[in-house]
Amino acid sequence: MPMNQETLFDGDQETLFATTFEIAVNGTTYYLRARDFEPLLSENTAGDVLRRLVQMNEIRPIGYSFKGFNSADGLQLYQTVREGHLIVIAFGEKQPMRFILTLEGIFPLADQQSAPYLPAKRYKVLKCKIEKTDTAQTYPQLRYEWVDRIRPFDRAYARIHPAGLPDDLDLSGVLRPFARKTDFISADFLALNGFFVRQSVVDILQNFDLPETTIYQAVAYHNKQPQPIFFVYTAPTALIDYELSLFEITGHALTGYKPQRLTLPNTEAFHAKMRELVQSRSDGQLIPRVIQLKGRPDVFKLPRNANFYFSAELQQAFQAAGITGYELKPLQFLIG
Repeated sequence: MPMNQETLFDGDQETLFATTFEIAVNGTTYYLRARDFEPLLSENTAGDVLRRLVQMNEIRPIGYSFKGFNSADGLQLYQTVREGHLIVIAFGEKQPMRFILTLEGIFPLADQQSAPYLPAKRYKVLKCKIEKTDTAQTYPQLRYEWVDRIRPFDRAYARIHPAGLPDDLDLSGVLRPFARKTDFISADFLALNGFFVRQSVVDILQNFDLPETTIYQAVAYHNKQPQPIFFVYTAPTALIDYELSLFEITGHALTGYKPQRLTLPNTEAFHAKMRELVQSRSDGQLIPRVIQLKGRPDVFKLPRNANFYFSAELQQAFQAAGITGYELKPLQFLIG
């Protein structure tokens, strides 16, 4: 189980790399130097270990790139294995010419049998692209311009129809005159519910695991001529294992908010906490730090979250097919 953070070294760089540290594991003392450790990465570290480090030691990904992790003190984490245990340390330059090395925890190697975070399906956030080169200086490309119809506002439909769109919903829009033809089509309506796409995207999606995604037929009018397109709707996921997930309440430091990490037992508790924050009129926000999924969908959406998460395999399929009109953004939390 995680230990309390212990400072093993505080001094200059030259002395740090020449120092031998005594670390006891199961009654055996090991004499280790900083060079005996390798960077702690999500690919080679068990999910249980990362979850404990996130919860107990408040570690964070380096630049949300998941190429490594920093401790709560801003020092990069490293690991090595001895006597069936994973030893995790953090070290680096805390202040100019001042280097610190801390022991962050010792974990039984049995924990390594659990599923690692971000395995094969490394997710990213997918958004419609807004660069001028892709949209011919026209964003959004598709607009809802019917003055005699009720506009389907994003938040209303996302809230009232969490499991799917109503059958009578008008999924038609007008392509702006200078909008370039792309596979993903940016729109000024229903952006919180999904994406407007062309047949090329649908052909790829049909080969992937989309348990909470429904594809609807839609229409785009260009020069008053109808073109068949599709709307890809993804419901807020019910695949979260809340007891193994971790959230954080954050707020602006000037208001006296101190980050608070917590687990929630179920979906109802999640929504209750969100309502509590809204009703308190504070600037507190409930954000995910670790999301444990029951399964590996290729597309999913978190409750009360505007982002859509696409697997690495689906990203690669889009790239191989030359799909246009989208961009990928890194995640800001761990997925298990």
